[in-house]
Amino acid sequence: MFKISRVRSHLLALALLCVSAVSARCENAPAVGDWMPGEVILKIRASAFSSPAYQPNLLARGRTGIASVDAQLARLETTSIRNVFNSTTHASRKHDLGMDRILLAHFASAVTPPEASAALGGIGEVEWAEPNGIGHGTFTPNDPTYRLQWAHNNHGQAIDVAGDSVGTPDCDVDTNQAWGIQTGAYNVVIAVIDTGIDRGHPEFANKVLAGWDFVNNDSDPNDDNGHGTSCSGIAAAIGNNGQGVAGVDWGAAILPVKVMNSNGQGSTTDLANGIEYAADFGAQILSMSVEFGDSQTLHDAVTYAWNTYCAMFAAAGNENRNSLGYPAAYPEAFGVGALSPCNERKSPTSCDGETNWGSNYGAGLRAMAPGVRIHTTDIRGSGGYSLGDYTSTFNGTSAATPFVAGVAGLVLSQSYMTPVQLYALLQTTCDNLGPPGWDQETGNGRINAYAALRSVTGAVFVGSNSGVEHGTYDQPYRTVTAGVNAATTGNYLVIKPGNYDEANPLSIGKVIHVDAIDGGVTIH
Repeated sequence: MFKISRVRSHLLALALLCVSAVSARCENAPAVGDWMPGEVILKIRASAFSSPAYQPNLLARGRTGIASVDAQLARLETTSIRNVFNSTTHASRKHDLGMDRILLAHFASAVTPPEASAALGGIGEVEWAEPNGIGHGTFTPNDPTYRLQWAHNNHGQAIDVAGDSVGTPDCDVDTNQAWGIQTGAYNVVIAVIDTGIDRGHPEFANKVLAGWDFVNNDSDPNDDNGHGTSCSGIAAAIGNNGQGVAGVDWGAAILPVKVMNSNGQGSTTDLANGIEYAADFGAQILSMSVEFGDSQTLHDAVTYAWNTYCAMFAAAGNENRNSLGYPAAYPEAFGVGALSPCNERKSPTSCDGETNWGSNYGAGLRAMAPGVRIHTTDIRGSGGYSLGDYTSTFNGTSAATPFVAGVAGLVLSQSYMTPVQLYALLQTTCDNLGPPGWDQETGNGRINAYAALRSVTGAVFVGSNSGVEHGTYDQPYRTVTAGVNAATTGNYLVIKPGNYDEANPLSIGKVIHVDAIDGGVTIH
């Protein structure tokens, strides 16, 4: 068992699987082939259950007392068993239905739950056995324009330049599924380094931090162009608030950093200063929908932010060429390309009908995200791209970049990880679009928010112990003692919520970030 050294105010709350809200809809739709790892449900036959051999006191040790069943449970390295249903209330009614004979077994062997089910189901004393399936929370926000936001859930509703509906179903970021797991946390800060923000927009209520204006050198990063407000809306507009659009990360705080003027132009030094400012502020995520030339000054700022553990997402550029702009081309940055609604790299010939631009590609491109005719926030009134408070045709790798930044925010709301780990997770959970692996047209593929969140590890070790066993979202790291003992001074461990199988059972209700210090643990 671990000891607690001190407590800080840096706890992350785990989002509920489904969030209750007026007009919101929460669906559990189990996917075929999706199940809880290391778990199998079995029902003991009535004759075996009522026999003297059955010993319920052995369940906690992973056995039943029934010889044939226990032999198979031992092969599966079963660690514990519990009753699925509570028989202390309406016991006779549940007994009549056989509910008291349904057990959940946790096993440690490498076999899959379907294989374990087949093995147990073939025993005469077992009535049936099945994997413990996973239901995926699908969150449909009540924002009026959500149904038009093909980037979240594409069913062919995008509108091309001719006014026709286009799109390939499921060419989207799967954010509607991701929101069933996580909608974002305020202590994750996304710095939008751009033209500023319309901080009075209702989609940003109570989530915009002070920020800075490097163009006018003052503390008011007001957006006089519209670009920054639109990018901020994609990354982090409040969802399910009954108005406008839904951003990717509803909970993240936005740090507006103005480095471009009303014409959408800025200097290298202003961008470099903006990156430095965001890093010094403590922003974990930098969203940069900008394209500059190579510069030692700019690269030094990017290197500084990288060494300050900032994850940096940058636009590949819109010239349809086989090279990325900067800072996207720097190795420390996560270069983002733009997809059309038809699951293809945006080009002058893509299905949307916009012939005047294409997404840059080639070396440094890490992933793709929706970037064509995007619904998002605009400067209120007539000061931005449209006459209203929203726009429906925001384009470019500028639009794709905050999509990925928002997904990164959801991931960091779920669990701590370094930029290296975050980049790797986002890349390995992409939906492949070209040949297996990376390709110059689409990088590692289309970013997938749901797959990324489902792959968030329950325990994260940084440093020499990075190979230690990990848990998953579905099965948190199960042995706290093993985790703490494995982590030496200076290594970082994250313990996810769950019930832990210690000698003295421990239940954790929030994500706990801990530093292992001489065998002890410091909770952050």
